Amino acid sequence: MVSVPLTPHLNQCSTSPQNQSPGQLLILECQFVTQTWGIQDDGDGDDDDDDDDDDDDDDDDDDDDDDDDQQEQRSTLNKQHNKRGSSSSSSNSSSSSNSSSSSSSSSSSSCSSSVVVVVAVVIVVVVIVVVVVVVVHVVVVVVGVVVVVVVVVVVVVVVVVVVVVVVVVVIFASVVVVWYSHFYTTYLENC
Repeated sequence: MVSVPLTPHLNQCSTSPQNQSPGQLLILECQFVTQTWGIQDDGDGDDDDDDDDDDDDDDDDDDDDDDDDQQEQRSTLNKQHNKRGSSSSSSNSSSSSNSSSSSSSSSSSSCSSSVVVVVAVVIVVVVIVVVVVVVVHVVVVVVGVVVVVVVVVVVVVVVVVVVVVVVVVVIFASVVVVWYSHFYTTYLENC
């Protein structure tokens, strides 16, 4: 009876029999030595064959467990990949929606700014037209008043001149008549 240590080296693995491949039996016996605490039989060999069969069963179970673990890891990786793909697609859709909303907001802001500019231009044009009309009316009224005043002044001046002329003529005529009558009267008296 030989005790088996917990951590074997390659020199602790027994040589392979003739009926099995060297690599396979070497791996199986090394795994058996690595995973076993206890007593190993060095007797007639029957127990060793049974132990080898048990080791094969254990190795098959370990392989099945490894396959299950690998399948679980693959499914986990697939789920994570699907989640990443869905998250990336959702992020892409959110970014596209954000870009569309930003483009719509920029277009609405540009439209509103253009509307504001048009309204401002219309207001400026209306104000200019109103100012021009008011100025023209004021000028026309002022010119009309000035013309009327000038006409009135001219008429008054003409009337005054005519009156003065008439008065002067009348005075002169009366003076001439008086002088002529006096002269004629004197002449007649001398005669």
